[in-house]
Amino acid sequence: MADLENIKAGTQILSSDGQLLGFVDDVEGGERLRMSSAGGADTTTSDFIPSSWVEHVTDGIVRLNRSETDVRSGLNEDIPAGDETS
Repeated sequence: MADLENIKAGTQILSSDGQLLGFVDDVEGGERLRMSSAGGADTTTSDFIPSSWVEHVTDGIVRLNRSETDVRSGLNEDIPAGDETS
């Protein structure tokens, strides 16, 4: 699990297969990322990425340890900070 402390709003989020998923809106409680989708179709809701999905953060890019398909199928708007999904 990567340290989320230095992640800033606007940082790109990429899947393990290199697909742009969205951008960091905020880091909540050091436990999850609030993400706005790259498509930006619905700006009234946010998706949350658990910290356990973050493989590493380098050069202003958050890279996840899941493919785009796995991330899209596992997103959950209601994951409380600190809770994990499998």
